[in-house]
Amino acid sequence: MSYDPIRSTVAGFMDWTEDKVRELATKFKNKDVAFIKDVEIINIAKEQRTKSEWLLFKQNIKDKELRIIFQMGMTLRRLDEQKMQLEIEDLKRKIIEKYDTKGLHMAQIVQNGVFNKYVGNILDKSPTPERLKHEIEDLFRNIETRNVFVRAGDNVDTRVREITTKVFASSPKTFIISSKGSANIECSKIISEVMKILTSYKIYVYSSEDDKIYFLNKKDDKI
Repeated sequence: MSYDPIRSTVAGFMDWTEDKVRELATKFKNKDVAFIKDVEIINIAKEQRTKSEWLLFKQNIKDKELRIIFQMGMTLRRLDEQKMQLEIEDLKRKIIEKYDTKGLHMAQIVQNGVFNKYVGNILDKSPTPERLKHEIEDLFRNIETRNVFVRAGDNVDTRVREITTKVFASSPKTFIISSKGSANIECSKIISEVMKILTSYKIYVYSSEDDKIYFLNKKDDKI
């Protein structure tokens, strides 16, 4: 059978069109996360909506943008569990493009499990449902002044000044300091110095094999 370049080109075009139609249909049904531009990752993001963590957040937070960012954090975590490093970096870049660095920081406290422990920290103080909603939204709206992630090699004195400055400036009911792996050593030193200065705060520590999460709770915090 002789090669027919016209027939081959038309067939290729039809295959491309079918794939594109399928992709566009998927994006249309999931238009809130269409900025991801990857059908596989969109489907992973969609799967997160069945989890209890998402349902809790959805119940308390009505803001559409915060819901999408939260979903992106859960998606990053799922990609991390599947060791999909290239996809993680690509999604982080897209989150920054759409929601700026602040949006990425919001997503990352979901990705690294800080949010779940934060909710537990709040519930330990027996708040009303209205208080819980307020505290969750306050954390996300003010993520840059409520949270610090310590990295390996961070200068202890610099970090101590940064944290205490943020706390004195906004006087949050709860401030979060977290670290992972080799950064836990620096984080412990930072916490030790911070608590010498922030005497109006008490500390609650969540520790796992690889993670450290410190919640600095204001002592005079009344429910």
